[in-house]
This record gives sequence, C-alpha cells and structure tokens, in this order.
Amino acid sequence: MGKHAIPRRPRSPRPWALVAHGGVLAVAVAAIAATGPASGTDPSPDGTSTGYVLTSNVADSLQRTTSSGFGTADVGGSYSTSPSKKFSVTPGVGHVSSLAAGTSGSATLQPATRLDEQLQSTFALPTLPSAGTGVTYGLDLRRQPNGDRYAITLRVAPKGALALAVTRVHRGVATVLAGPTTLAAAATAGGSLVLEGYAAGSSPAQLQARAWLSGTTAPAWQLTASDATSARISTAGEVGLTMSVASDTARQKYVV
Repeated sequence: MGKHAIPRRPRSPRPWALVAHGGVLAVAVAAIAATGPASGTDPSPDGTSTGYVLTSNVADSLQRTTSSGFGTADVGGSYSTSPSKKFSVTPGVGHVSSLAAGTSGSATLQPATRLDEQLQSTFALPTLPSAGTGVTYGLDLRRQPNGDRYAITLRVAPKGALALAVTRVHRGVATVLAGPTTLAAAATAGGSLVLEGYAAGSSPAQLQARAWLSGTTAPAWQLTASDATSARISTAGEVGLTMSVASDTARQKYVV
C-alpha cells in the first residue's frame, strides 16, 4: 500500500488507531490524490470530453514528522484534521489513533478547492470488525465551510462485506443519492482497498463511485447519481478523507 499510480485521474487506517500511509499524490505515490480540469469545462467520467485536461491539485508523500495533525501537503496546502490530537505523521505514514465506537475523524485539504474533481484513496484495516454495523472510510468532494459536501463512502462490515454509497450532506442532513450497494469483493484483514469518487457539473451535479481490491483491475463505475435538487452542491469545495466507527462496533485501526 502507499503506491497509487494515477495516470489520468485523481486518487485519493490500524484496530485502536487509524493509519494513513503512502501520501497524497497524482501520478506517483498517493494515499489521496486529486485532479481537476484545467479550465471550466465539465468532464465526462472517463476524462475524454473535449477541452477537459486533468491536472493534479493534490500531492503528498507524507515524508515528514508531526505529533499533532497531518501538517502541510507537498501540493494542496495544509490539512485541517479533527480531532487533531488523534492525527500524526511519521515518514510515509499518517496515523489516526484511538477512534472509539460512535466517533469519527477527518483530514481535509482546505486550500484544494475545485468544482470538478476526481479523488482516490487506498486504505486497509489490519483487523476486520468483529461485530456490529462496522466501520466506514470515505472521500469528501466539494466540502463547503458549513459542512455541506458530497461523500463517497465504503462501509466494511464484520467478515469483510463491503457496501458502497454516494451521499449528499446538506445543512446537517445526509441524503443517500446512490446505493448502498454490496460489492462482490470482500475485505480481508490487512488487505488494501481502493476507493474512488468523482463529481462534475453543477446543474445537475454528476457523481460516480467505485471501489475494488488493490492489485486487481479497476472496475467500471459502480454507482452513478445525478443531483438536480435545490440542495445540490454547485460550488467548488475542499477534498478530504473521513473515517468513522459505528456505535455498536469496537475501536478500529485504519491504514491509508
């Protein structure tokens, strides 16, 4: 884990601690990597629309040491982490420790704002949840200062069952736009998973999501949603990572 080749598109935890390792980068090593169009054109999901040129706006090898927070990315600015005391970095590895049942953590790159964005991240669970609803790993797209955002989430249940969903959070209310859909693949303890999300356009906002086992061929987009409601998020926003542990599930570590 930690190496994520992202030729044309963007990409963007352990049990008693979340660990993010590998970094943030497009076209090279990346735990999270993002790209967007060079101009204001709306892309197609495969990046082939005329005038759509993917450009990297997030890159981070995490080659530094911090005791609180994730510090500053190689490209993309400074992270905002919550709760910051749970986050730290050793060279090449980002750690998020001791997320208890019913709690969550997040790492957001505030300066990296885009309207059209594709984000990918690779993560693993050193141990799988043993009981309860499970744990969730997610990508935030178009995150606004008030917390509004599109969320691409992958829930890992006991025995490794995977459920993918696309959600809009607006004024504190989460609305599922696509999914959750159970994937054919299953997580294994220590096995790497890749999660990728895409947002483009404003009227409507077009969203896509997919997830797969690292080292296997990326599938076609598994979920697609179109948001034309008045609650749609139609302005550029931040990108980030989220981790959450269900209230009926024991503490969990992640590796990213």
